[in-house]
Amino acid sequence: MSFVGDVYCDNADDSITTREALKLLNFYKVPVAVLSKGGKKMLRDMDIFKEFGGRITVGTTLTFLDKNKSEFWEPFASLPEERLHTLKTLHDNGIKTFASFEPTIEPEESLKLIKRTLEDNSVDHYKIGKINNYKNEDKWQDWGKYLQDCVNLLRPTRKQVYYKFCLRKLAPEIELTDAEKNSDEYIVKIKEKGEQISLFDKTNKSIEKIK
Repeated sequence: MSFVGDVYCDNADDSITTREALKLLNFYKVPVAVLSKGGKKMLRDMDIFKEFGGRITVGTTLTFLDKNKSEFWEPFASLPEERLHTLKTLHDNGIKTFASFEPTIEPEESLKLIKRTLEDNSVDHYKIGKINNYKNEDKWQDWGKYLQDCVNLLRPTRKQVYYKFCLRKLAPEIELTDAEKNSDEYIVKIKEKGEQISLFDKTNKSIEKIK
């Protein structure tokens, strides 16, 4: 939820539609991932998140630790500290969390955010990419150094990490594990009759019921 919009942005129905959609998905036991820059608005649905158990992961996009830079690039999103606090609150309440570092605009800012989330122990799964579809973005930063810095920082922690192809392709010389290159490695899954059913598996009978 939220990959072509944001279900916790300021809107006419105050995210009531989001809440009702979550109830429906939970009723049919559909695994769900929620991504938002909505900050504390996400906590309104904490009770429903908990009802999902292990079938949900809730995350936020992290771009800047610096407030002024965040306001310049993302003027209508919640501020960095609010997003970080939201992640920590979700994690402390037993909800699996993830952080999306895409776009990465300034690698140093992203690295500061990664360090902060490690200090807070607020993130279970990291998804790391770069800025895309922006003028000369492939040469804008030293993406190879950024990828290596992320690996050096995160691999010793044994956290779940996925490095997106847009970043990997610019530093093919950096050796990554299969898990670090597999977008499906940590997807939310449910068990049905002893089998692992992923969110995108067409054999998922729960999804068929909704259709």
